[in-house]
Amino acid sequence: MPRTANVFAFTTNSFATPVQGEVIDPTDAASTWADIVVGLNSSPVNASYVGSTIQPWVALTCVNGANTDLALAAGTNFYITGPTDVFTISGLAAVGGNADGRVIRLYNSVAYAMTIANDATSTAANRFLTLTGADVTTTTQGLITLVYSSTASRWINCGSQA
Repeated sequence: MPRTANVFAFTTNSFATPVQGEVIDPTDAASTWADIVVGLNSSPVNASYVGSTIQPWVALTCVNGANTDLALAAGTNFYITGPTDVFTISGLAAVGGNADGRVIRLYNSVAYAMTIANDATSTAANRFLTLTGADVTTTTQGLITLVYSSTASRWINCGSQA
């Protein structure tokens, strides 16, 4: 017999009415839910993400050329908008501060190459370590995954796809 829990479903960016004990299959292709949060004794107003959640994509606006200390909103998945030519990102400054262990993905959704600068230009605690000793460039539709390390005070490149 499966365990039941309080299940809170989010559609768009607002909370829906909590449903208790309902079994939800997040792999269902017909699902239109942006997030599913499962937790015991949670409230929809102060819910925390537990287990596997689906995170929506959030726009991250860049400009042509250099982008230093870009303000990074809450979220995990970011798609780049704005550039009409090649561009470089040298750092991300998370609103509220960079949190140890935060994982983010940057998806280059524009038609120009995106370069992630290795340990340069931005404020030190907002910079990237590419682990190659050099900048990393993705083509259009490239993706890079980063995790923040408070020990290194840098965003660490975990992988990229050009």
